[in-house]
Amino acid sequence: TTHRYESISDTPDYPRREDVYYTHGKIPPACPDHSRLEQLVDHFCPASPYDRILIKALFCQPLWYIRGIPRPGWIIDAKDAQGCGKTTLAELVARLYNSTPIVTSKQEMEHRRDVLTKRCLSTAGRKSRIMILDNVTGEFKSDDLSDWMTQQDVTGMAPYGHGEECRPNNFVFIITSNTATVHPDIADRCFYLFLAKPEMSDGSRGYWKWNSIRFIDKFRLEIIADIIHMI
Repeated sequence: TTHRYESISDTPDYPRREDVYYTHGKIPPACPDHSRLEQLVDHFCPASPYDRILIKALFCQPLWYIRGIPRPGWIIDAKDAQGCGKTTLAELVARLYNSTPIVTSKQEMEHRRDVLTKRCLSTAGRKSRIMILDNVTGEFKSDDLSDWMTQQDVTGMAPYGHGEECRPNNFVFIITSNTATVHPDIADRCFYLFLAKPEMSDGSRGYWKWNSIRFIDKFRLEIIADIIHMI
């Protein structure tokens, strides 16, 4: 007779999900002109004004989820190759939602899918909203990734479980690419987002990441309030 929750979350969803137990406090009012969200986006170096809008959309996407409605994936690339913060951007999107990303590879997805499924169904994995395929190079094609992106639920044997387990497939799939050639079955389901290389020394780059983490941790609910208001 009890209500079944699929997960516990200290960050909101929009619309609010009935299968999630929320532990966050009261959501503050949105900032004028969504200034906290804009300040967060200012931490990054988009390749164009268009890419700045896409960075903002990427931070918004994990919040908006309706079961059974497919959402696009993301391919983060850079004209300047290394040092543009592609992986850091994906990690900070996960951090905004206080969710450890599930970092995987094409090899695990295709040859150890049962292991990947167990990671998604574990106690910690159920909190994750982000799945990252990092540092994709060359020619990239994956029927398994295309399948994952369109599935309504993730089902399989959970770690130390008995019988079939299930969780809603609310993952945002992010591919970080080094000028990879992505096949149409994946590219057609994704937005391309390009970053430029920031003008800073190696020492200040480390400080930039730490500063971004501190900003997110300090203003998490204010940023999310801006996103909810904007949506």
